[in-house]
Amino acid sequence: MKFSSGISCLRASRAAVSHNLNRWYSHQVYQEGDIVLLRQKHDASSRPILTKPLRKDAVTPTHRGSVSHSQIIGARVRDVARSNSAVEFRIHDPTLGEYTSLTPRVVTPIYPGDANLIVSLLDIHLATPGQQYPQDGTLEILEAGTGHGALTLYLARAIHGANTSPPEIPRLGQASLKTSKNDLSIEDSETNGEQNTSSNTSDLEDQEALDSFNQWKLSRRAILHTLDISPKHSRDAKKVVRNFRRGMYYGDIDFYTGDLPDWVTDQVTSRQDSGVDNIRASTSPEGETTKSFLSHAILDLPSAHIHLSTVADVLQPNGMLVVFNPSITQIVQCVERVKAERLPLMLDRVVELESGKSEGRTWDVRAVKTKVMERRVQQVDSTESNAAIESNGDGAESGDSESVPPEMGERDDEQSQDSKNRDQEYVMVCRPKVGERVTGGGFLGVWRKMTYD
Repeated sequence: MKFSSGISCLRASRAAVSHNLNRWYSHQVYQEGDIVLLRQKHDASSRPILTKPLRKDAVTPTHRGSVSHSQIIGARVRDVARSNSAVEFRIHDPTLGEYTSLTPRVVTPIYPGDANLIVSLLDIHLATPGQQYPQDGTLEILEAGTGHGALTLYLARAIHGANTSPPEIPRLGQASLKTSKNDLSIEDSETNGEQNTSSNTSDLEDQEALDSFNQWKLSRRAILHTLDISPKHSRDAKKVVRNFRRGMYYGDIDFYTGDLPDWVTDQVTSRQDSGVDNIRASTSPEGETTKSFLSHAILDLPSAHIHLSTVADVLQPNGMLVVFNPSITQIVQCVERVKAERLPLMLDRVVELESGKSEGRTWDVRAVKTKVMERRVQQVDSTESNAAIESNGDGAESGDSESVPPEMGERDDEQSQDSKNRDQEYVMVCRPKVGERVTGGGFLGVWRKMTYD
């Protein structure tokens, strides 16, 4: 009897939990500013339609008539809205993948499968607020090349759980496009589809909301810095982030616009001036002291190889550097630059992004010295050595004590240096790990920061 009564209690508790979950989802009422997904009720093969931020006087055009937003505002998930052609559409919350794929774009986004792979490569594990788990300082990730904002959302989702719940996002405040400050400021920029309510809200209330939000940002344990050279792209990406699920990941991100070297310089300077304690100092073999604060970095730039040294200096030991490029030759340029400048970066893997392959295809990209080149260098060294012996022998027999002309000495030095250069020459191995035809849409180079020990 006790066993059966225990089962009954367990079933009752499960039913209560299930009821509460269903109740929460069923009572989620759509408001102005929300974005929903419309699916044709009786045609599962039709393309889903992503609305713009909901407004009472707006409509969403479809291939089967227009749907009024006034029908959707106040409705719940899976309710039905009808177009002016009497075609029924079911209302859904867009998934992150659907949202990033269907939002209007000014640049090509990183698609959901590729974004998931990039995030998984970083292997992020963060403790929730109050949880006792070893975490040395604040986790900070740099995304250089904001673009559409798709990868920005995926990265923000990965770190979101480490931060406490933010206060209400200010209506009129958007993250300033600055390179030296992270604070918000009041500026005239588009919000998440809400109408301007400044006439009903005092400037004092707006400033209090901004101050509260900025104060909360100081307590974050995980931050995503995203940088773009184009102010327009950065503004559009901010809207993409702000409009997803009422901006639930907006507070985890700091938006910047400008050049990468300038951003790094400003960050190091501002942290030193403010006394931020998450900067680690390390000394290179050349005696140069570097200040590192980034846990990971992602470069989605056309000439990523010229920025490797800048990022490596501020990347913490064991941090991951991910370079995303459309061409394998661009990844090769990065491999060559790391070797030429002796950067403290160890190549972890090179992955080709392919549709239908969740983990990508691994490539073998490395600098090697071929046996043929080694033999050629040995032959050159042997020939030069024999010539020097013969020359010395002839001079001793004839008793010639004349000095060597300066131009001959310079030529000998050039030949010697040329021999050393040939000894340091490498060729690049660049091939897929499996013997298949290359059909991918991009490549990832993944490096790990080494210590100077």
